[in-house]
Amino acid sequence: SQSIQKLPEIIPSLLQALKHEQSHSRRYAVWILGHIQNFSLEVLTALIQLLHEDRFEIRYLVQQVLSRVPLATLFPHILSILNSEDAVLRVDAVRICSMLCEKSPALEACLIETLKDADDEVSHEAVLALSFLDVSAEKTLPTFLKTVLPQE
Repeated sequence: SQSIQKLPEIIPSLLQALKHEQSHSRRYAVWILGHIQNFSLEVLTALIQLLHEDRFEIRYLVQQVLSRVPLATLFPHILSILNSEDAVLRVDAVRICSMLCEKSPALEACLIETLKDADDEVSHEAVLALSFLDVSAEKTLPTFLKTVLPQE
């Protein structure tokens, strides 16, 4: 129990390890942060930045950790990422949405809007996320039709 009380003291070291040149150090830091479940703004920002990581297994682990963050805490960060110019980050943000255990009208609306994304992979991931979240087709159809049918 004494070591649990000291956990906040190791957060700066773990954040530093997320930038380490050796991938196993970065992976271990992500894993530990996920178990500590310290979802402060500083930790979430560092984890979200790791969505740029070259190594798939680290990106996947980050997605798993982020999927356990309460939606109210994570949602503002997801919105920020979905508005970025980086399509890879937007794809990862949508994938996080598909792994979330919580649903909300705001999340559904955000994913429906993402169907319009100019990047095919982002919009494809949005379709998958909407299906994982069991969003009804009736809610998504008008937006989908606007993206595939020529506008008059």
